[in-house]
Order: sequence, then structure tokens, then C-alpha cells
Amino acid sequence: MASGFFKGFSPLLVFTFMVGCASTQSENRQDDTIDLDNRTWNRRTTREPEIVFSKMVPSNEAFHSWEERIEVARIPSAISDDTIESFKERRKYELYQDCRTGTWKAIEDSPNLVIYEFEHTRCNPYEHRIVVMQRKESRGVLFIYRSRKHLDEAKVRHWINIGKKAESWNR
Repeated sequence: MASGFFKGFSPLLVFTFMVGCASTQSENRQDDTIDLDNRTWNRRTTREPEIVFSKMVPSNEAFHSWEERIEVARIPSAISDDTIESFKERRKYELYQDCRTGTWKAIEDSPNLVIYEFEHTRCNPYEHRIVVMQRKESRGVLFIYRSRKHLDEAKVRHWINIGKKAESWNR
């Protein structure tokens, strides 16, 4: 297996942590709100030594039943040079495993920034994802915007711009 997105962590381990930890009650969990795109979003943040993970839904939606959702992972560990590429390839593989008729589109691809979108075309439930993976000062930030509705090019750009700023949100 590739070295993983984070030094010492496999992509599957980090993704499993992201999916699992955010939904369990913990003394390390904080619930609050954040204003994004002229709306208030409910945010649930879990902190562990290896990762700070937040998941957000618009204030009129529930975490378990959403039409839009944001996930942000901040990794305090240093990231090696090949980790973004290996994580991107692993996620691409996993997304196609979930939806073989999906559409992957690379938007930007550099050693410190990868942006892609994935549409679950003809899969149920439909989902359009915008993903921004960044290495900032050798630390990792992963932003995922998920929508149950198709996004036009203007909305894709809108969420990319928001995703690029995710490392500066209150932690």
C-alpha cells in the first residue's frame, strides 16, 4: 500500500476515522455553528491527537439526513511529498468502488494542492462531491463538499473557493 496521506497513517485508516469518529459522542466532541456562503451551518467537531475532523450541515438539515454536507479534516502531522498523490489515487479507487458509473474530474493537481469532483452518476443516492486536498506548511487539510443535487460550474467554483479557505476556519 502507498504511504498514505499522512506520514504514518494509511488513507483507509484516516478515512475510516473521519467517517466513524464524527458521529459518536465523545468528550473530545464540540458542537457549534459556523457561517458559510451566507448561511448558518451546524458543525460537529471531534479532536484527537492525529486529526481534527468537522462535519457540517445547513442549520435546517440533520446530520443523519442531509442534502448538503461539508467535511473538513485538519492533520497536525507533517505530510511527506508523495502523500497527496497516493491519497488521491486511493480515494478515486474507493469512489469508483461505490459507484462504477461515477464521473471523476481532476480540476487542479500539484504536489501541494489537489482539487477534483466526483459525480455518482446513475448511482443511488445521487451525490456530487467537490474535494480540496491541501498541504499547508507541511500539514494537511482535506475539504469535502457533498451535495445530493447536480452542481453547475459556478457552484463548483464557489465550493472550491470556500474549500481553499478551510484551514483558516475557527477550530
